[in-house]
Amino acid sequence: MVPVISVGMLAPFFVRYHWYQELGTTGDAVVNVWMLTVGDDDTMNITATKTALNDAATAGGVYHISDWSAALTLTGTYAADDVYFVGMERLGSDGSDTFTGEVVPIGMELSYTALSERGTIL
Repeated sequence: MVPVISVGMLAPFFVRYHWYQELGTTGDAVVNVWMLTVGDDDTMNITATKTALNDAATAGGVYHISDWSAALTLTGTYAADDVYFVGMERLGSDGSDTFTGEVVPIGMELSYTALSERGTIL
């Protein structure tokens, strides 16, 4: 899932993810949230700002919402009308990920302060 945000200049983003746990195992699931920005005719920069979010699994059939991430601030030069991409991926190989079940992504919430008068979330 990759929401696309088209806005002017933005302050830091904060993200939290929603997920479903099918199996009854416990442990911590670690998900990486990433962001990048690109404008028309720009080179697609794969280097993105990333943060890992941990959330504790409890029992099968449970819906989870993670805590809010630390501030995600895009680096580099970006301008009005650039497009922002936000994505998430499980970091099952991370030493802190002790959850043996499947993380079923439901969605993400984004929180930000617009530094311009216009902004749209698609």
